[in-house]
Amino acid sequence: MNINPEIQELENVTGLEVEPDLYTGNADSYIVYSMTERPAYWGDDGVLDDRAELSVNLYTPPAEDFMELKHKIRDYLETLGEVQSIGSWIDTWVSKSNLEVTKRHTVFTVSITKER
Repeated sequence: MNINPEIQELENVTGLEVEPDLYTGNADSYIVYSMTERPAYWGDDGVLDDRAELSVNLYTPPAEDFMELKHKIRDYLETLGEVQSIGSWIDTWVSKSNLEVTKRHTVFTVSITKER
């Protein structure tokens, strides 16, 4: 199951950079996603569907109004599967260049099932 092209479409939906697993750019706002995959439904002695559990992570400056982006992402992800939860909080970490970074971190947990 390869849903990367559908997730990469978030670039067109939001205008933000979208990368799997690790963001390597330097934009103020960006999206990172990761996933696990497993068989979902069996029949006729085999797996019929696969299910991907996605974590889609939106990072924005903490003072930025992120609600419009959040709703665009949610609405698009709902066309692909079931949005199970959305959470948001402020994160602070130290970058590779030893600078403190503070971002609003919004996580969309999504379940997508596709026929094999």
